[in-house]
Formats: sequence, structure tokens, C-alpha cells
Amino acid sequence: MNKPVEPDELAWGVLSSSVGPRARLLRNVLRMRASAVTEDHGLPAGSLTVLSLISANEGCSQSALADRSGFFSTNLVTIVNDLENRGLVQRVRSKEDRRYKTLALSAQGHELMATLHARIANIEDAICEAFDEREMAQFIEFLDRAIAALTEGRAAGA
Repeated sequence: MNKPVEPDELAWGVLSSSVGPRARLLRNVLRMRASAVTEDHGLPAGSLTVLSLISANEGCSQSALADRSGFFSTNLVTIVNDLENRGLVQRVRSKEDRRYKTLALSAQGHELMATLHARIANIEDAICEAFDEREMAQFIEFLDRAIAALTEGRAAGA
């Protein structure tokens, strides 16, 4: 009888040079760990990304937020509505164009972000420890380039 193969011993086969399965695996592991943090606060999946991006870009539009986060607009609206109902996010009328609303964190949203950020930083520590500072910067740059290559209409099937 053959000995069972452990997950880390499985060969990638035809996927050996494919980015997708590895990116999906990384995303799934990070998402699972982040969910454990946000679920402690009763927040829906994706909330941390949305809160973080609003915090870094106060006054951004929902469409810009959807583009940067990779969420479909309908999913993003659901998350923003939930965060607004919890008093964490505010929709603020633009000073330049009163028809236009921008997003900002409330004081409660800023407090929660400080709490969440401290816990989330621990999640990525293992990744940061696997690289030196230069490699980590390069890894982030490579991820950004891959994302740009697929979101700027250059990808096959786009």
C-alpha cells in the first residue's frame, strides 16, 4: 500500500510555473487569519480591507475604493453600508461637488482600526520573517506589478 502524500509534498505538475494557485493559497491563508480577527468584532469578510483603505485615503469615492480593493461594486456597497450602520464609516458630501459623496472613518472607526491594525500586523509577521527587508520590498513590488498587469487590460481575456 502506498504511503499517503502530505499536502506540502504534492507536486504542482502542470501548475509548477503558474502564479494563480499559489496566489490563491496565500490569499486563502491570509483571509482565514484576518477573518479570525474581524469576526471577534462581528465584522463581515472584507471589512478590514475596506476600513484600511478608507483610513489611508479619507475622502475617496466608493468607485475608487472598489477599484483598489478588487471588490465588485455591489459587494463593496454591502460592506460600506454595514460599516456605516455600525457607526464606523461616514459618507460625506463632497465640498467640490455636492452631488458626490466621499468616504471617511468615524472616530469609532479610527479607534477600531488602531485595534485591528495591531492584531493584523501579527498575521503577516511570518511572511516578513521569511524575507529580508530588500526581498520584502521586492516581493510587494512584484505583487503590485502582477496586479497591474492583470487590471490594466493587458491580460489575455481581459
